[in-house]
Amino acid sequence: MKITVKDREVELRYSLRIYMVFESMVNRAFNPNLTSDAVMLFLSAILSSDPDCEINLDELIDMIDKDPILLDDFIKWYSSKIDVIAKKKTKAKEKV
Repeated sequence: MKITVKDREVELRYSLRIYMVFESMVNRAFNPNLTSDAVMLFLSAILSSDPDCEINLDELIDMIDKDPILLDDFIKWYSSKIDVIAKKKTKAKEKV
């Protein structure tokens, strides 16, 4: 997923680093049932994908307020990454 942050294009990459950044910011594990966690995970994905990108939580919320589909797109992107991992785990279990 590509997004533009302050005229800078950022290609989001799914990795363990997303969760590490998230946990360092909120001091707990990600809860997919909380909107605030979805926004924080989005911020974590941006920061972990492009460490030179300068954005804070308020700026991300402003971006989402201007374009609410942005958060929906992130959630869909994130869900697609989780689905791929779940399918890989299922295939691995079937081989055993």
